[in-house]
Amino acid sequence: MDILTRLRAKFPAEFLSEEPLYKEVDVTGEKFWQALDLIYFDGNYDAHCLRCGEKSTFKVVGTPRPLQHTQKPVAPGAIRLARAPSATPVENPPIGAHTLTGICSRDDSHKQFFTVLLSGRAIMEPKAEGDEAKPEHRFHWFVQKIGQHPSRADLDLPKVKRYRRVLQESQQKELATAIGLHAHGVGIGSFVYLRRIFRALVEEAHAQGRTEEGWDESAYHLADMGNRVRMLAKHLPDFMVANAHVYGVLSKGVHELTEAECLANFDIVHIAIEAILEEKLAEVLRAEKAKTAAAALSKFNPGKVDNV
Repeated sequence: MDILTRLRAKFPAEFLSEEPLYKEVDVTGEKFWQALDLIYFDGNYDAHCLRCGEKSTFKVVGTPRPLQHTQKPVAPGAIRLARAPSATPVENPPIGAHTLTGICSRDDSHKQFFTVLLSGRAIMEPKAEGDEAKPEHRFHWFVQKIGQHPSRADLDLPKVKRYRRVLQESQQKELATAIGLHAHGVGIGSFVYLRRIFRALVEEAHAQGRTEEGWDESAYHLADMGNRVRMLAKHLPDFMVANAHVYGVLSKGVHELTEAECLANFDIVHIAIEAILEEKLAEVLRAEKAKTAAAALSKFNPGKVDNV
């Protein structure tokens, strides 16, 4: 199986479990088969099951796929004739909304529902640099998720609860809000809340650092965020110190990037924030384990050990 075939095979499961609402995915030309694979999906995807309370595998029983919407395999050594980039690979494409139901492998009464929309429209394509021809309108096909229950934000909430030991309640709400905004196609707003979490973590470290002998509060307030992180390095996770530029990326998203650009890059900055929180959580758990072990050892009484 070549890489393009593998990517196509993964598309339906990743689309259902990861794609936010209302984000259009261009499926013009040969990519149109990905849209058909999604609409007629008959496979599995992994997601958190709210009713089970843990991650599970969901089986999607797709709508029977018409023969005319099935791509014929290419024989080894054969040459597939190229189509025009905007051509539709099939006749009578299934335009409109389609509902898919995921059934939990642990309990078939636990279900998730998705509605996907296949649509098309002509868009103006800019001419290439140096091309004197006028821009042209070309027809493009798009697929997007227009409905989901439970929402992606609901499914991601267990991740937020995981960090309750290292995030204050207000910060947990902000992380949930960032995830929820992204799930509903709001890119810039989601960056705002991730940026607030980053600042809050730095200020938490600042509260510790400012009590140290030799601390220069004036220098701290004059410093940009990158230098503030470096000043507080011993109070912050190593990943955060090494990747302080994440704050600059978030700030650029808030002040310069478009909604579409923020949506496209949300997962990158979200993973970075999670990596910071995971490191903080690991340190908390390590300290708790060490405390428990020390308490247990303090109760050790050699006299109570039976002779072997």
